[in-house]
Amino acid sequence: MISRKGFAYAVFLAAISMSSTTVPAADHGGGGNSKQAMRMLRDAALVLLKEGNVRFHEDKATHPSVDAERREAIASEGQAPLVTVLACADSRAPVELVFDRGLGEIFTIRVAGNVADTDEIATVEYGVGHLGTPLLVVLGHSKCGAVTAVVKGSEVHGLLPQLLDNIQPAVERAKAEGGEETAVVDRAIKENVYQSMADILRRSSVVRGAVEGGSVRMVGAVYDLHSGKVEWLGDHPEQKQILAAWSEGAVDHAPAPTNKRLTLAADLPDPADAPHAETAPKVASKPAPVAAKPAVAADHDADAVSTETVPAPTTARPPRPVAPAAAAATTKPSGKTSKPAAVAPKGAAAEEHH
Repeated sequence: MISRKGFAYAVFLAAISMSSTTVPAADHGGGGNSKQAMRMLRDAALVLLKEGNVRFHEDKATHPSVDAERREAIASEGQAPLVTVLACADSRAPVELVFDRGLGEIFTIRVAGNVADTDEIATVEYGVGHLGTPLLVVLGHSKCGAVTAVVKGSEVHGLLPQLLDNIQPAVERAKAEGGEETAVVDRAIKENVYQSMADILRRSSVVRGAVEGGSVRMVGAVYDLHSGKVEWLGDHPEQKQILAAWSEGAVDHAPAPTNKRLTLAADLPDPADAPHAETAPKVASKPAPVAAKPAVAADHDADAVSTETVPAPTTARPPRPVAPAAAAATTKPSGKTSKPAAVAPKGAAAEEHH
């Protein structure tokens, strides 16, 4: 088979040029050429990834764009990646190597279980909205430890339960089909890719707008650790329904179910209905934010306590000792008297201001 690497990259560059010169026409009701350019960008970017993975799988990787000239170019001119990839943090699945791409070509977001929560989605928005990547890929992989842990119901500690709750809906769908545990894990890995795709569409107006407008295409994929091959899942099977369900009345920061996740379109609430906690599976809830409290003035002024609020630490700890004189009530601009600050035990003032 004759490689289309050179052709695909040429098409990609030509589409970038066409896109940049036809945007004004799109703004004035034209946009035919611009839409064609966007389609060329999406297609060419996907071809480059597919061909790169074939080279990687066949042990014929070329490792393009990694020399000193490339480093200098992207350091001076900035980045213009061809794709945003949300992938798992597993060390066995390095994204740039799997697709045989070089520096500045893939905007990569890696997190255990390739989940799409607030920080990951915000970073996806940076890639799609700010960097303008025409392609968005959610990449899972075989033998994913995070997915396997949820399938097995493994005991996890620290903050991991708050990450794994993203995967729970996908595992429930996979388990509903029955079968041996190994088969359930394999299905759950694919379902988890779809889960993250749906979470991105539900929670991000930036990505929804880009997908609906045709400036970006989002596809799912699963990388096999043994063979090195990437299985392409394509668009989310319920993408049209998800977009339709959230096209009106959906607010990015509206209250969400406890697990903050979306399953398939059949499980979507009516956009007119606010999501509620009763629809969420029973998973460990995340701690509620702690209310802010007055901060002690940095210079330890004995006559006043700053009324500027700062976020309080999530872990409870004793109030910081201050000089006794600082405990006196102060008057706010509104005329109301603020609560006195905590008084330090005897001897604390000298220790604080030694």
